Formats: sequence, structure tokens, C-alpha cells
Amino acid sequence: MIEFEINGVQYRAQAMDARRQFHVARRLSAVLAPSADAIDKGKDDKSVRGGIIAALDGFFDALSTMPDDQLDYVIDACLDTVSRKDGGAWSPIRRGGAMMYDLDLYTQGAIVWHVVKGALDGFFASLPAPVRDMLKGAATGAMARAMERAQPSGD
Repeated sequence: MIEFEINGVQYRAQAMDARRQFHVARRLSAVLAPSADAIDKGKDDKSVRGGIIAALDGFFDALSTMPDDQLDYVIDACLDTVSRKDGGAWSPIRRGGAMMYDLDLYTQGAIVWHVVKGALDGFFASLPAPVRDMLKGAATGAMARAMERAQPSGD
């Protein structure tokens, strides 16, 4: 389980069941592999910041071009694991396929990022602390830039 905060609101993500995690990872593999390679090649290099930013930009660009049904699967699978602290109680943000809260695009994207990052903690933990810190800051900027570039699908 991971806990995180977005815009002053506390969220908690439970572990995804293994089969669903596999399907999410499978859908994300095409965007994770190039990013992981770029980061891995430069993780011992102190000048890796540009490579990390490029890798994350590529990751979020690839997400923005995924077919809607595949991206919806990833988003829904991630959101289904998350509860929001409401007063003193935790409430699911999705129930029976329906959103229980009105969450903007940035918040949903940040939640998905936290859930995916939580699933990949072993990978992130193996990186040197300066690289992890750069990655965290670069990810936030890359996600914001990708959301600005994402085009509606006409739905």
C-alpha cells in the first residue's frame, strides 16, 4: 500500500492483484522499456538529467498516443485501487466503474503516476538518490507537458 497527497488531499492505493498488474504492465511495456533503458544507461552518470527528462517526455508522449481503450484500461485499473481520505474515513474514488469524486485531469494523471510508480518501486529504489530526486521533479514537468499536448479523441 502507498499513500500520497495531491493538492492537499490524501490518497491511498492498495496493491493491484497480480493478473491485473500484469495486464497494466503489458500495456505500458512499450512506453516503459525505452524510458528504463535511457535511465539505466545513465544512472551512474551525474549528467543524466537531460536523459531522464527525455525519457520521461517520451514516456508521457507515448501514453498520450495510446489507443483510448488501452489507456482507459490502465487508468481504470489504477483508479480502482485508490481511496481518498474524506474526514476520518477512506472512501474508494471509483465504485462499480463509476467515479465517486469529480477529479480533474491533472489529479487523475497524478494518481495514475503514483500507482504505476508504486508498482515499480523496486526499479526506482535501485537508482542513486540524486537520480531519484531528478526523476521525481522531471516526471512532474513531463506529465504536465504531455497533458498539454494530449489531443481529445473526439469522444
